[in-house]
Amino acid sequence: MRYVAAIGVAFGLLAVVALHISAKRTYACSAPAPPPLIEVIEGFDFAFVGEVVSIDRQEIKGEKYRTFEEIIEFKTSVVWKGDPYGTMFVRTIWYLTPTPDSNCLPEPRFGKGGRYIVFVLNGRTRLSRGGPTQNFYDAPEDQIATLGVGKAPRPGSASPIPEREGQPVERWSRGGCGLTPGYALGSINLAAIGLTVMLAWFWLRQRFRR
Repeated sequence: MRYVAAIGVAFGLLAVVALHISAKRTYACSAPAPPPLIEVIEGFDFAFVGEVVSIDRQEIKGEKYRTFEEIIEFKTSVVWKGDPYGTMFVRTIWYLTPTPDSNCLPEPRFGKGGRYIVFVLNGRTRLSRGGPTQNFYDAPEDQIATLGVGKAPRPGSASPIPEREGQPVERWSRGGCGLTPGYALGSINLAAIGLTVMLAWFWLRQRFRR
């Protein structure tokens, strides 16, 4: 009977783990593949490769989620479309938690010192899983090749700095960065699995001591 009980507990634990993995797959974020760069360049004012020099960030008022507006300074190396400024200033917005129309994790942000392929429309861009703006080292080489050689930037030149559109919040939240719903759910599931394993181990230990 002891062996039967042990086998039953083992199968129960496997079932719990399988359900946890299945739930994670169900709520996993899926994003469409980025469109070919050569096909989207016509819809933008600027297209260039640039390294992030500085980021001027402020929290702005959002309808539901903590929202941040940034003015990013890029040092350009190649310009495919638009004036070949040596320095480009671009505005972007990102969210701390998932956007209302998406079940995905927060959009990845630009990082200081990072190198990116940037597409700009009306002074704004977005670093998105489904958009053309992306980390330079993540872009397929054949996609970059279709854009051609491009133009060298003019040394010392700089684009106009975009005006901020968002209204800044009066003060920063004391609660700090909150967890996304998906992350919190995953933490609860892992905690439940750990508690189940501990209880099963304790029960088996007491059982076999008799």
